Amino acid sequence: METVLQGYEVSPATWFYLSLLLIVAVFFRFKRLWSVRNLDLVLLLLLSPGLLLIKAEGNEVSSQADSEIATAAEAAAAEMDAGDEANSITAERAEQIRNWGYVWLFAVTGLLLMRLFFDVAFTRRPRFEENLNPAGTAFLCVCAFGFLMTKAVTETPPQSSVAAVSYADDMIQRKASNGEAATESEPDAGRTSAILATPIVPLSKAIQSRDPSFRYEWVAVCLMAILSHLSVVLGLIRLGAKHFQDIRIGLSMATLYLLLPCTAYGVANVGEVLPAAFIVWAIVEYRRPVLAGALMGLACGTMYFPVFLLPIWAAFYGRKDGLR
Repeated sequence: METVLQGYEVSPATWFYLSLLLIVAVFFRFKRLWSVRNLDLVLLLLLSPGLLLIKAEGNEVSSQADSEIATAAEAAAAEMDAGDEANSITAERAEQIRNWGYVWLFAVTGLLLMRLFFDVAFTRRPRFEENLNPAGTAFLCVCAFGFLMTKAVTETPPQSSVAAVSYADDMIQRKASNGEAATESEPDAGRTSAILATPIVPLSKAIQSRDPSFRYEWVAVCLMAILSHLSVVLGLIRLGAKHFQDIRIGLSMATLYLLLPCTAYGVANVGEVLPAAFIVWAIVEYRRPVLAGALMGLACGTMYFPVFLLPIWAAFYGRKDGLR
């Protein structure tokens, strides 16, 4: 990112601390500590430490492996297997950290599920203003979007997103797919992502023809990530203006989405952002069941997890409208 902003570099842990302070300063209700809004903010922020343990800490531990092995080798130069022993200890430590991250996420998602079950019990929902006026919230939203998209452009894209772009290129050229496969730790982005990437591949190749230092797969992934995040932001703003009759609510939702550390951790992962965009716009257009159902179908084709929303979706419309 230093090629765009000189001297700018923020680690995942630092971004978590900064976004935590910003979210608390803008959205936390200091006059009413025991409120539903504060509870929801705490639950949303509790997701980030688990992801930090799985992604950031695992990478940091693996990046420290070489230095730890070198130190162990120097300390025990007489033992030929000192490096292998230090390597195994480091790998075991990284695995323990990742396991604790999964346990943390499982526990927090259980709390979120309980919060959703008890949502119907909250009958009194007063409207609380944010601690920042609408102009300041809009400025913060634009700045957060700019910083996140800069991060998406400068970091190495996930292998699953690159594989989807390679498959889209094979579809355009009408040949058997020989693109790079996704790794075991990254689920496949789905064929819908590849289909939606077909209009972007020619543009990314045109950019590569002007500057051969760019890989067209990386350019296409960056463009898709930017458009996906922009769709989520515009969808949340539209949701607040259309269904809550207050664009400030939509602006606040979009700002909170951009500030959440979870958004920054997978900012360039098209397979995670694109389904979110489809789901948000499906909620926006819920009064048009055919369009909303088509958007939910696209979300399911992009990643498997929206399939579990279909029973809730059908129950919302009822038996007659659900079949329709």
